[in-house]
Amino acid sequence: MTAMATMPVSHPLTLEDFEALRDAAESGHRYELVDGSLIVTPSPSWLHQVASSRLMAVLIRSNPDPDRLLVLHAPFDVLLGSATAIQPDPTVFDA
Repeated sequence: MTAMATMPVSHPLTLEDFEALRDAAESGHRYELVDGSLIVTPSPSWLHQVASSRLMAVLIRSNPDPDRLLVLHAPFDVLLGSATAIQPDPTVFDA
């Protein structure tokens, strides 16, 4: 049995706290940090995955500049400050 990192209770989580907790946790869930609050959700349903895949296909087909605009799908972290890390599906990045 492995020891799980404990969550601080007196202050919002930082990205460092978030990484330590997520690394110690079991897989199969999506971990996001929003304004210092840990959000844990189960794996997406098949219906969610179908809708997300169809949206990905539309975004890729309609991309006017594939060398500049990158269309990516979760899981990957998008860091939005020192206390927010989300995993959107899908995302368009301006390279």
